[in-house]
Amino acid sequence: MVVERTLLAARQGDVQTLKVQLAEKVLNGDVKDVLGATPVHHAARAGKLTCLRYLVEEAGLPANSLARNGASPAHDAAATGNLTCLQWLVTHGGCRAADKDSSGATVLHLASRFSHHEIIDWLLKSGEGDPTVATDTGALPVHYAAAKGDLPSLRLLLEHSPNGEIVYDYQPEPISPIRTLRKVRRAPQITQGPASPRVKSMERGAMVEYWLMTPGERQTEMELMEEETRVQTES
Repeated sequence: MVVERTLLAARQGDVQTLKVQLAEKVLNGDVKDVLGATPVHHAARAGKLTCLRYLVEEAGLPANSLARNGASPAHDAAATGNLTCLQWLVTHGGCRAADKDSSGATVLHLASRFSHHEIIDWLLKSGEGDPTVATDTGALPVHYAAAKGDLPSLRLLLEHSPNGEIVYDYQPEPISPIRTLRKVRRAPQITQGPASPRVKSMERGAMVEYWLMTPGERQTEMELMEEETRVQTES
């Protein structure tokens, strides 16, 4: 019961309750949920920066503890889109943006997976995030963005990649971001009226696929499109 109350207080940013628990000596590093997440994890994923800082600076809880899946509070902040908490954890809490969870994902992978553009932008501009690092299965941040048809994230990731292209550090099973996107585009979708999700997805997918091409591939694609247009016009 004490554990649940502590984790709830962390999620709600209830510093007053946490102070009482600290005085009663029930707030410590042993407080975790069934998945091994600490109050710091819960505060980070809820975006409660004041509470997060209290837990670390006053209560003495580690800011970089790992849950059972290898995720740090920084991973949780990135996955839930809480930029200020992530920034504090990386710059003051001892978390490293390059650290991986048990699947090999960094905070940049998670921000890309859940389309948190502000976090992606900060990680890349600050130099904390590396878009060329792969997970254990060979996935790059750009794969997650491509699978979702997330053009803003793709632009950010490609702008900060060497020569505007993706460099693969490690890929046991090579995966093409374009192939990932094409697979998504082939997936059946429910049609709902004239502006169906399928049509919107296909249009967005074409734009995303274009951005994933190298400059040479883009030129070839444009020439093919011009030729197709010419043939259709003549027929």
